[in-house]
Amino acid sequence: MSAPLQQILALTLIPVAATILGGVVASFRTPGERFRSFVQHFAAGVVFAAVAGELLPEITQGHQPAGVVIGFALGVVVMLLVRAFAERLEGAEENRDNAGNLGLIAAVGIDVLIDGLLIGVGFAAGPGSAPCW
Repeated sequence: MSAPLQQILALTLIPVAATILGGVVASFRTPGERFRSFVQHFAAGVVFAAVAGELLPEITQGHQPAGVVIGFALGVVVMLLVRAFAERLEGAEENRDNAGNLGLIAAVGIDVLIDGLLIGVGFAAGPGSAPCW
């Protein structure tokens, strides 16, 4: 394997391991509402920090705010659509034993797909544009 591919695979193992570890821990000890809220707000803060640190300097240099506004607006629309889709799946599963599992799995799957696309685009753009986290 080439060195860049090995580096990409090594860096990809970090979120994969964190996801598996988090899933195993949550299957034995269900997190409370307060802890879930903390984790969600922390993750949102990390995303905003990454956007502010990585994208905003390039946007101000390129003087292209229209693309950023459109991208954020589309991101909000997609987020709301995923939420509605997950809630619809949870409602359909309400009468079954595994109520809510399908909606959660679908939402996580969509999130992982989008995250994977973003990481792939970052690596394809070159080493200087790879995420700093």
